[in-house]
Amino acid sequence: MPIRVKKLSPPRKVQRIEAGELGAHAELPPLSPTVFMVLIPPSTNSLFCNVPGVGRVKSREYRDWIKAATADLRLQRVRGTTPVPCQIQVIIRGGRGFPERRDCDNVLKPILDLLVSNGILVKDNVRYVNGVSVRYVPRDGNAAARCTVMVKGDGD
Repeated sequence: MPIRVKKLSPPRKVQRIEAGELGAHAELPPLSPTVFMVLIPPSTNSLFCNVPGVGRVKSREYRDWIKAATADLRLQRVRGTTPVPCQIQVIIRGGRGFPERRDCDNVLKPILDLLVSNGILVKDNVRYVNGVSVRYVPRDGNAAARCTVMVKGDGD
């Protein structure tokens, strides 16, 4: 009788581990800082709109920003990270597209949602993100406003 050999599939490049799978006292490996830039997102106040008979849906402006920001991430080769407690730092460089009367904290939600939808964060709840900060740096000439985002582990 011939022996059957089971063909093994190649290992996955990135395997996500849920924090609960490691036990209550296990520590997850540290996260290397990830730094990238994205266009200024729409204000949190304009991310969703009401559609009669449907309810709340993403606004056209938000959907367009998601597409552009996702393309920015791919061009910068931003990759997924290990699900560890981390901190998110956003630095807004003022310029076209970011009026000085705008609240700087209104950029956080769309950026966090972008990080989750692109696999950079597993989730954006307190189990994975234990701190967020945003800082505004005044405009430099007539350049378009941009956000620099840094995702870093607690040990970094």
